[in-house]
Amino acid sequence: MFTKRIYKFDNLKFILILFVVIGHFADIYANNYGALQSIFIFVYSFHMPLFIFLTGLFQKKIKKVSDIPIKKIIFYILLIFFMKITIFYISERYSFGYSFEVLSGSEVYWYLNVVILYMLIGPIINKLKFSYLFIFSIVLALFAGYDNNINDFLYLSRAIVFFPFYLLGHNYSNNKEKIINICNKKGLKLISIIIIIIFMYICIYELSYIYKYRTLFTGRNPYDYIAAFTVGYKDRILTYLISFIMGFSIMCLIPNKKIKIISNMGKRTLQVYVLHFPILLLMRGLNLFDILEKNFGDNFIYILLLISIILTFFLSLRIFTKLFNLIYNKIFI
Repeated sequence: MFTKRIYKFDNLKFILILFVVIGHFADIYANNYGALQSIFIFVYSFHMPLFIFLTGLFQKKIKKVSDIPIKKIIFYILLIFFMKITIFYISERYSFGYSFEVLSGSEVYWYLNVVILYMLIGPIINKLKFSYLFIFSIVLALFAGYDNNINDFLYLSRAIVFFPFYLLGHNYSNNKEKIINICNKKGLKLISIIIIIIFMYICIYELSYIYKYRTLFTGRNPYDYIAAFTVGYKDRILTYLISFIMGFSIMCLIPNKKIKIISNMGKRTLQVYVLHFPILLLMRGLNLFDILEKNFGDNFIYILLLISIILTFFLSLRIFTKLFNLIYNKIFI
């Protein structure tokens, strides 16, 4: 028997939002430290594909236009707009180079834009046969990389690249227990541990090979953006396979039981996602990272990771949940 709430997914969402924050912190000094490059490529190989999968898994079936959650979409748009202004202000203050773009941009809030797009096309998604749509989504993503016009505008590149993961999750939205049954199959946990260890080895000792796929894992850029080597649809197939295998392996290892702190915080990922990046930029603008690097030397990497972990726990506190709920309620009285 399954509990009404499947704690595996709460636990997984917390782990993934933690990886989101760690990935953004690691990216700041990735060019200076090989260890941070290893962390970055390891995290980016699976964390957003798996997050998008969970988004589809928990997205209610939108079978007609009247089912589209307009209030949620408006709330997301307001969050995006407010954070774009915040990031632009901090960027202008400390000369980070982030421009203010209403319908595009390089900042981290692409995820909310993509989720909005997926909700808007929900009535179409739910009228088409999953198998045909899933195959089409993969083929579209493989060849979309050849079109240099598909980039940051409306975040279409990421929307297309991660769409198969959303569809895969959405296909099981009414049968989440099946995911649990698959993950609980005998021997999968051991296999998952072996797979993760092997990929960690590659990220550390074969970094020069795997790191060149960095931009493919982010889903942001066309193939021509990677100047170091020729990229095509076969490379995207490879990154898809890595993302699927790594994501599934991580999911298999997440326990399906309530872990007092983690399970509760796993229900509060939106506030962490929205708030962590401006704080990161502000810390960078105040030269806090440079001061820490100067004082801690090679141990700076561990300090950076520790800060990202502490920040994730801090932003997961219930006080920020109350703040977001207050804002939502004030908007939709």
